[in-house]
Amino acid sequence: MTLFNSTSLSKAVEVQKRCYGFLHLIKNDRLRLTGGWAIDGLHTDSKTEAERFKELVLAHFTALPEDSRPVSTNEDDLNDFANFFVSYLFCSFDVVEDPRLVQIDGATYSNCWCELCARLTAAPNLKLKKVTGRDKAIANSLEANAVNDLLAAENISLSKEKLKAVLEDPKYVEPRALIAYGVELIRRCQGEYVDASSLVLWRRFAWDKKNTPKKDFLLTAKIIAEAEERLMSGLRNLDRNFQ
Repeated sequence: MTLFNSTSLSKAVEVQKRCYGFLHLIKNDRLRLTGGWAIDGLHTDSKTEAERFKELVLAHFTALPEDSRPVSTNEDDLNDFANFFVSYLFCSFDVVEDPRLVQIDGATYSNCWCELCARLTAAPNLKLKKVTGRDKAIANSLEANAVNDLLAAENISLSKEKLKAVLEDPKYVEPRALIAYGVELIRRCQGEYVDASSLVLWRRFAWDKKNTPKKDFLLTAKIIAEAEERLMSGLRNLDRNFQ
């Protein structure tokens, strides 16, 4: 048994990779230097940030590098990309307090005070959030949920003490975080609310013990699937040992 639909997981990982590429575009200021965002008007309507961002991406789709844009202009692909990127922008980075001028058309400029535009136009100055104890506690809860879902899928029953041991075992730090992060990836593509706990999960498997990003680390659906199997194997062994 598995917690993941392989197609949904692979698609979500691809969206994450492409959104990371897009982030590098705006953090390097390449979009602004080549003309900025051609926004049709001030964002004073009731649209969500994801809906606004989807319009911007669609307007610039052909100008964006292939690996830094949605797979296609299909509505589902646009929605997944917009939902995930907005969650990334808002949940992993500190709030920008002083938005720059935003380009409205090729000749005139005006202030757009919506938080989406503030973050997009000031992207070179965005900083990763400083995670809090609350963020870590939520990440722990997400891992516990993932482990409990695996237990249910395999019809395994563990005592509270044994479950606590699994959740605290150092050898399962990365598998727990990878599985929980995979679940969150799919939720984020669907537009569900997330917080900085996703950043906590990411650092548990993508950063090393020195608290720095692992060199050349690339998340894949295979890595998540292998983490799930590794943790599942450990749970099966515990179940056999304590029957």
